Amino acid sequence: PHQEKNLKRNLNLRPNRLIALNPLVAKQALTIAPNQIVETIPFGIDPTEFTPEGKAITTGLAKPCILLVANLDRHNDQRIELAIEAVARLPQASLLICGEGADRDYFQQLGDRLLGRERCQIRSFAYAQMPQVYRSANLLTSAAEQAPYGLKYVEAMASGLPIVTTDNEISRYLVGSAGIFCDVTNPDEYANSLKRALSRHWYQRQPRQNALRFSWHGITLLYYQAILKTVTANIHQFVLSNLHDSVEN
Repeated sequence: PHQEKNLKRNLNLRPNRLIALNPLVAKQALTIAPNQIVETIPFGIDPTEFTPEGKAITTGLAKPCILLVANLDRHNDQRIELAIEAVARLPQASLLICGEGADRDYFQQLGDRLLGRERCQIRSFAYAQMPQVYRSANLLTSAAEQAPYGLKYVEAMASGLPIVTTDNEISRYLVGSAGIFCDVTNPDEYANSLKRALSRHWYQRQPRQNALRFSWHGITLLYYQAILKTVTANIHQFVLSNLHDSVEN
């Protein structure tokens, strides 16, 4: 509801061109304003910062290590408990939860009960440390209902990690062939998807290659093209308007 309210407010400004961060927002915009010019341009990342090669943090957790990055609030749409329950069904896997929030103790207690201290950690890191955090894991997962920005997916893929996440339009747009989508509310299906992703050989570094779609170099070019088209259209309209006025006079 909050995002839809912001979208309607932006459309009420009658922009020449609306930039949507994902295809779902673009569709919503056209539902509200069918004649609006809309382009989809997601957030970007620096692929030279997020790489498979380089230093990794030391966690002490056994491999394979599954990473979850989220705000630790049990009342939001991250559904962290679903990921904990799924990983608990994989006796050889451990879970590193990266985040801060009011319910940190709640999730730590849940992790201790279902996984044990030796298989579950909750830690927080400065953003500058995140490339090392991604390199410490074998896979990124998220049970979030939606990920409108999806930066953690792109950063993880650029670091070489496959993704297991909720099956929805935004996830499929961001992750593409670099992950597995499933019904995360089904713990057995979720756990099986994690197992499949961990055992799969990701052809020619698929996650990294997919993430390069979102490099800042390419994203900047898309913004340049959108601005150029908008300016050109405005100039064209201005010229036509002046010609029309000249003819009438």
